[in-house]
Amino acid sequence: MGAPPRHGARGGTGRQNAGRKMTHRPEPMTRRTEWFAEIALVTFGWALAISTTRFFVDDSMVWTLIAVASAAWLVATVCRRLPWNETSGAAVFLLLGLWLLFFLSTRDTLFYGLPTAQSASQLVEIIQSDMADLPVEIAPVRPRSGHAILLGTLIWASAGYISSAAMTLRLTFWAPLPHVVGIIALGVLARDQGRLLTAVALLTALAAYALTQSRWRLSEIRWIPTPRRAARRQLAGGIALLSVAALGALGIQNLLGWDAEPIINFRQSKGDDTTNVVSPFVDVGSFLNGAGKNTLLFTGEASTPAYWRLTALEEYDSDLGIWVLANSYESVPAELNRPEDPERSAATTVNGLGGFWVPSPNEPVRVESPLALGWDPQAGSLITSDRNVESGDEFRFVANEVPSTADLESAQPAAADEVLLDTTGMPPELGRIAAGLGQGRTPYEQALALQNWSRSTFTYDDTVDLSRSEDPLSDFLLLGSGFCQQFSTAFALGARSLGLPTRVVVGFTPGEPQPDADEVTDRTYEVYGRQAHAWPEVLFEGIGWVPFEPTPGRGDPATADITGVAPAQAIGAEPTVESEAPATINPTTVPAPTATSAAPTTTVSPDRAAGESPGSTGEDNRGAPIWMFALGAALVIALIAAIRVSRSRPGPARLMDEVEKQWIRAVDSLTALDLTPDPAETPSEFSRRAEGTIHSDSIVKLAELESRRRWSGIGTSAAGEDLARSYGSELASAVAPD
Repeated sequence: MGAPPRHGARGGTGRQNAGRKMTHRPEPMTRRTEWFAEIALVTFGWALAISTTRFFVDDSMVWTLIAVASAAWLVATVCRRLPWNETSGAAVFLLLGLWLLFFLSTRDTLFYGLPTAQSASQLVEIIQSDMADLPVEIAPVRPRSGHAILLGTLIWASAGYISSAAMTLRLTFWAPLPHVVGIIALGVLARDQGRLLTAVALLTALAAYALTQSRWRLSEIRWIPTPRRAARRQLAGGIALLSVAALGALGIQNLLGWDAEPIINFRQSKGDDTTNVVSPFVDVGSFLNGAGKNTLLFTGEASTPAYWRLTALEEYDSDLGIWVLANSYESVPAELNRPEDPERSAATTVNGLGGFWVPSPNEPVRVESPLALGWDPQAGSLITSDRNVESGDEFRFVANEVPSTADLESAQPAAADEVLLDTTGMPPELGRIAAGLGQGRTPYEQALALQNWSRSTFTYDDTVDLSRSEDPLSDFLLLGSGFCQQFSTAFALGARSLGLPTRVVVGFTPGEPQPDADEVTDRTYEVYGRQAHAWPEVLFEGIGWVPFEPTPGRGDPATADITGVAPAQAIGAEPTVESEAPATINPTTVPAPTATSAAPTTTVSPDRAAGESPGSTGEDNRGAPIWMFALGAALVIALIAAIRVSRSRPGPARLMDEVEKQWIRAVDSLTALDLTPDPAETPSEFSRRAEGTIHSDSIVKLAELESRRRWSGIGTSAAGEDLARSYGSELASAVAPD
């Protein structure tokens, strides 16, 4: 990014003429338009930063990336304008960006300000740790350091490219390509939030870029100065172009993949009309802690309130600390399950849920919907086959009742696949506690004992964030608090250690009951993001899957007799116990916690100080905010560069001489007669065309002086200035109204 070519400047160093020495510089118009074109480039960096609102749960990362984009643009501009060759400027820009990356991410490992092998290793570790969950996360996600590093690097590199490509190499079409591709790529991964703002930012940047680049190039080849009236029209046209571009985003926000869902479809066909899907387990934390907490997801109608299910997850990934699913979905049969009497009715109507999961009751027997659906009898879940669910989609169900407590008293665990008994990732202390709880009890009583130990030992806290923990389950046991993800996982693995086949279900609590005019009909429930939930199920022989509730502050009204847990869920900000159908704990089937159910004794990990929370706030505390350092470094560089430029460049540009003044006045006065110079015309060509209208040769004579002034490379003599004044006066008289 060496010094840019100075198009429009007149050659030579000037010579002594009429006792004056003239310093020739580029036309003021060209210099101004070049700076406007330069400034417009930063809008692409801002647009790319704004587009990340579609990927994250909040805008905390956006302001950091906007600061990085501004700093990158400023450094690229300075490096390109310093008296270096292009290779040297590019090297300085890249090295400075690399140093800032290490300084802002791993500054504790620097050796006298220089990166070390430890710095590189720590940087890679941060990226790998923060990006490990990306393959299974569904946007919006929490912003982390790894995201900031990768996105900041993309913005920095793109700023260097567009600065050189647009201002030095003049690659007008190709220059903004990295920014545009980056914005579209984020749209591929993201959801509908922020799509309008992203579209406005991108189109505004493109319009500003096109306008300033065209004006800059036009100013370099213009033979005749632009009349003031024409300049005002051009300015108004530019403002109109920017306005149209911004408003145009309202109509095209759904183009280029900016739909309500990502372009990338995580449903991967296996060639036999079946589908693999990504686990929705990671969505629960986003609903409880993210922007969708107070979003109405769907409304449900039910004859009796109960949990709504999306799907069941059988395999626990101990490396990621989440439950995953790779079950197959096939066309919906006439009957989903074996019908039993009595049956209960239910219905769901989608509002803001999105995705392809269909919220349904437990054990659905039949489903009615105009959409093509897929059914997995193993997971007991439904998905849409043709498209994602949209607001207004309706589904009606008939479902089986839950099993009775009497059936469970003597029930035995069912024979099951190894995956349902896999305890990989279970902390040893959890296994010891489960073994103590299971002694001398039937399988059903073992499940109840484990459930009640969980509810009485730990506290509910949906702000706990263990997503970056190396061992989230051990940290949960150490911390003593968490939300349904941790409670259901601990129960499932503990039950498996007792030989009980177990899985985790993802869905929602019943929702908030609404007043209905006719109490005879099914009651309506509004289900919000705060009602997202995960709970375990145990497989019993001859009965099937039976749900349990280890999470405090939650309780399924439909299974109160089985679990002994009163109906409860989150309504508004706090968990609230429903008043309808209260249930009491049956002391004959729900053993009280014993001495073995005391809080587990654990040791603090070597890399965590005693008493330190393993991540209860979800905030990233790695150092000070990036934007502070990036902005400070950019200001220091700008100050040094300004001093360097001021010492290496000549003094101020020359003053406009009399010939130039008279020519500009002449062109402005002829504009009133609808004589506007064409950009391709020379002064002489324009003067000959104007002479036939005003019937005066003063314009031709003045054009000769102006042409000589422009191309001679010397200043105008005193005699020439006198002639210019004389011709200007004659012309003014010729065009003056009678």
